[in-house]
Amino acid sequence: RIPGRRRGWSALRIIFGRGAAYFVIYYALAAILLIALPRLFELPHIGATGDLLRFIVPYLLSTIFFSMCISVFIRNRESGMVLLISSSLIFLFMAGISWPKEMIPDAWRYLSYIIPYTAGANGFIHISSMGATLWTTRAEYITLWILSGAYFVIACTLLVITGWLHDRKEAKESRLCSMQA
Repeated sequence: RIPGRRRGWSALRIIFGRGAAYFVIYYALAAILLIALPRLFELPHIGATGDLLRFIVPYLLSTIFFSMCISVFIRNRESGMVLLISSSLIFLFMAGISWPKEMIPDAWRYLSYIIPYTAGANGFIHISSMGATLWTTRAEYITLWILSGAYFVIACTLLVITGWLHDRKEAKESRLCSMQA
C-alpha cells in the first residue's frame, strides 16, 4: 500500500525497485541464453558480444515496465498466462520476422511499434545473425529506450491511480461500516 501524501515518490521507488530486481535476474538469464548457450552448442553467431549485451539492456527494461503496466489489469496469475500464450504468436507475426512486413496491414504494423518485442526481435536478429553493430541497429535501440521511459512513466502513473482507487474504496467501505453500526 502506498501512503497518500507521498504516493508519487513511493510509486517511483516501487517501480524502480521492482524493475531493478527483475532486471538483475533477467540480464543474467539473457547473458546465458544469448551468449553462453550458442557457444556451448556451436550455433552460428556472428554478432559482437558487447553490442548484444548493450542491446539487451533497453529491451529488458522496456519489457519489464511494459509487463508492469499490463499487470495492473490482470487480477490473477492464470489470466496472465492465458494472455501471454494467446498474444505471443500475434506479436511474432507483427514483428515482421516470420511474416513479411509488407503483408501486414498498416494499422497492425503501427500497433506493433508499441510492443517491445518488435524492435527487440529485429535488432537481435540483425546483431546476432547478420553481424550488425549497435550503430546500425540504432533505430531499434533508440525505440527500445523510448519505450522503456514511456512504460516506466505509465507504470508509475498506473500505480498511483491504483493506490488512489484503493483508498477511495477503503474510505467508502469504512463509511458504510460506520453507518451500519
